[in-house]
Order: sequence, then structure tokens, then C-alpha cells
Amino acid sequence: GRKYVGIIQGECDRLGRMINNILDFTKMECGMMQYTFTPTDVNAVVQRAYDVMQYQFVLGGFSCELSLAENGRTVNADADALLEALTNILANAMKYSGGARDIHLRTTCDNAEFSIEVEDHGLGIDTSDIPHLFEPFYRSHSGDVQKHGGIGLGLALVKHIVDAHRGRVHVHSAPGKGSTFTISLKTQEGT
Repeated sequence: GRKYVGIIQGECDRLGRMINNILDFTKMECGMMQYTFTPTDVNAVVQRAYDVMQYQFVLGGFSCELSLAENGRTVNADADALLEALTNILANAMKYSGGARDIHLRTTCDNAEFSIEVEDHGLGIDTSDIPHLFEPFYRSHSGDVQKHGGIGLGLALVKHIVDAHRGRVHVHSAPGKGSTFTISLKTQEGT
């Protein structure tokens, strides 16, 4: 019975995130998305995202390797919004991983900038799709990617959240080789 409890819990988490995405997207469209910025330990947020996604990883047969920067700094951030952005990127990586079910989640830090990277070794993204990835409801025309469901809001929300943090989100990808999504935020030392 424990196994089924886990599966149900995992599905509830996933559906909860989808509903939150829709609600937050509506707020975003109306300009009503509110952020509360406080000095935030980004490593702790990344650890939380890793923990939150554990059910999904286990259910999907994924291994996710976590490595946190030892010299982690604080960032002026909304921890819940950052968590939402990160779980969306991780869910996206899982969706497009194909047969390669290993994901790397890592943080790196220099004095001015704190970066969070999510790397998969999956289907990769066509160069022509990259500029459109963060548009709401955008669907790739590539056959492999078309097969995957979803409401197409996750990455649009990621972009909105990162923009609100005056950060940047960058994608490095090649078809068949996988993708790396990087969120870069200014550290408090760097502002």
C-alpha cells in the first residue's frame, strides 16, 4: 500500500503544480503577480526543489544528481517563486529526457552572480525553437517534442519569475544531445 500512497502523493504534487501554474499565469497576465524579496540562501531553495521533485524522479525512473556550490551567497529573492521556477525547469527536463533518465542539478557562485543549472541528456531543442521557448503555449514543431503533453506555461512562468528577480535565464542545447537551462541571479555582494 505504501507504494500507491507514494504514487498518489506524487500525482497530487504534479497536478497541484499545474494548477498553480495556471493561476500564476493568470496573475502574470493581469500584472498581479506579487513577489516578496528577502535575503535568500539559494542553495537551500535548490535543495528544496530537489526534495519536492523526489516522487516525480522515483516514479519516472530518473536519477538526479545534486551538487551545491560550497561558496553559496545570499540573493535578494522570493524563495517560493524561485522554487516554482526551478520545479518547472526540472519537470521540463524530465519531459524531454527521452531514454536518458539522468539529470544534473547544480549551483555555481562567483562574487557577483549565483547560477542554477539543470542539465539533461535528452532530446535537445532545435535551434529555431530556442527563441520561442519562453512564450506561453508555444509548442515545438519537432515530432519528438510534439508527443509530450503539458499546458505550455511552465517556461513562460520561469521567465517571468527570473525577470522579476532581475536575473537571466539561458538555454544551451543541441538536438539529440540534451539541454542545459541556467538561471543567473545577482548576489547581494554583486549588487
